Amino acid sequence: MHVEITRLITGWLEHKEFGVGVLLPNVPRQKLKGGTDTAPEKPAVFNDVDFDITKVAGIDPPIVPALVVISDIDLRGGNVAQPKSPSIEYAAVVGIGYYAEEVEKPRNLRDGNYVLRAVLRSLRLYQESPERSKDYRELNAIRITTMTGLTIQRVAGAVPKSRLFGIVFADFKIMDKAP
Repeated sequence: MHVEITRLITGWLEHKEFGVGVLLPNVPRQKLKGGTDTAPEKPAVFNDVDFDITKVAGIDPPIVPALVVISDIDLRGGNVAQPKSPSIEYAAVVGIGYYAEEVEKPRNLRDGNYVLRAVLRSLRLYQESPERSKDYRELNAIRITTMTGLTIQRVAGAVPKSRLFGIVFADFKIMDKAP
């Protein structure tokens, strides 16, 4: 199940109209004392299903800046009394991490904030219109029914040699439609 959810959300984040790369230039970047920050570079999008990014030292995308999508499913939500009954609902959490070079932490923290705001906007657009996101709702009889939560966690940058600058967590209800 986590394979399908990971691929659906990865695909949505790369959407040609509502994906992060399209929304990123429109995230407000005004400075408090006037002017605007430069636009962050469009991140590549990877996941732990289709790409070999998990290393001994942790997640290591081949290109940065990058978004990395990882999901997990809580199987306790299923109907254990009737395990063969169709359409069982489960809880899923998806983490979308922003990775960048560690050498320019202040700039990457700033850019990470803008990129993660674009991720939030993209996922809100996903949830607001099931019709708009219908091609990214179901794969192999695994269906995303609704997004139940959305949280952003910024990384302080005090972690030595860290390339992770922030994470968006999205909680979903999913349904296994297979009998």
